[in-house]
Amino acid sequence: MATHSENALARHLLALYAEEEGKTFADFEPTAIEVLARYSWPGNVRELQNVLRSIVLFNDGPLVTAAMLPRLDPHVAPRLVGSGPRLEALRLTSEPDRNLAVRPLWQVERRAIEEALALCGGNVPRAAAFLEVNPSTIYRRKAEWDKGRPASSA
Repeated sequence: MATHSENALARHLLALYAEEEGKTFADFEPTAIEVLARYSWPGNVRELQNVLRSIVLFNDGPLVTAAMLPRLDPHVAPRLVGSGPRLEALRLTSEPDRNLAVRPLWQVERRAIEEALALCGGNVPRAAAFLEVNPSTIYRRKAEWDKGRPASSA
């Protein structure tokens, strides 16, 4: 995020989310702009949206500071795909009296969304910030559930 248009986008999103949440943010400290500029933004605009929404939800003040951006450390190694537990280590079972160690992704996703919504008193944008997804994702999933079918994760 090094260009003027990218800085303008960040400022626009900050103003938008601050207004939605009734916060006083107006701009970024220069050091925060530097942190944003150094970060590679692998998630592009959606990641920027999620980061800024989280900052607005969990902080307040006239300026976003570098201290509010700890997860954007460019020196942190990226998480590698496949760095989780090996497939052989996962316990799969279909016995009805046992808890499954692995559940279908749509069930895990639905439970996470429902728990986030409960924690946030039904506030979808706030739950989305906790889950680091776009609020439209939650609205789409809920619409699918209301139709009586699991939402696809693709």
